[in-house]
Amino acid sequence: MKIGFNMLLWTPFVTEEHFGTLQKLKATGYDGVEVPLFLGDVQHYEKVGKALKDNGLACTTCTVMPDAEHNPISADAKSRAGAVEYLKWV
Repeated sequence: MKIGFNMLLWTPFVTEEHFGTLQKLKATGYDGVEVPLFLGDVQHYEKVGKALKDNGLACTTCTVMPDAEHNPISADAKSRAGAVEYLKWV
């Protein structure tokens, strides 16, 4: 069985400031981490992904729909389309 740790304990947005925490989690014996995806861009998450690989950690993610304008079950077609676009980003 693999055991991971959710980075939400420290932050909703993992940055280079948290890379030391990744090292500590691996040294403690964790197999991976769950990274929150609420904002950012591809280049940012490429850096985070490299830090995870450098530390031998697997990765899963978590997110939430940010607001009513991104509601996948809304009666409003524009809100549903917003949800699809958000999920494509994630």
